[in-house]
Amino acid sequence: MKGWQAEGVQATQFKPGQSINKSPVGTIRTLQDGYVEIKTAEPKTWELLHRKVWRDAGNEIPDGYALRFRDGNKQNCALENLFLQSRAELMEANSVHRYPPELKHVMRLSAKLARKINEQH
Repeated sequence: MKGWQAEGVQATQFKPGQSINKSPVGTIRTLQDGYVEIKTAEPKTWELLHRKVWRDAGNEIPDGYALRFRDGNKQNCALENLFLQSRAELMEANSVHRYPPELKHVMRLSAKLARKINEQH
């Protein structure tokens, strides 16, 4: 039942502000995908560190642009390592069309094979 508690349970519960899982503002954590977040406010307000560094330097991230890392290291959030790239340029940079024709053919065959294998399962 929602809101029901067994008798005597309140004596062992955390009181407000006592939780051992509470992180103070300024805490930095690394996410599974490699990005770094910083806690900016209570309660539970986290921001990507590279975006915070960029904005704290007086820069904005316009619509249609992505904030990228020059060295590809998502944990290197130094301002000198950050740059803006349009979504169109980003798509082109990550596209199969940037490779030589022979490699594009092999990549397409590999993807086709993977799709066939996944259909079996």
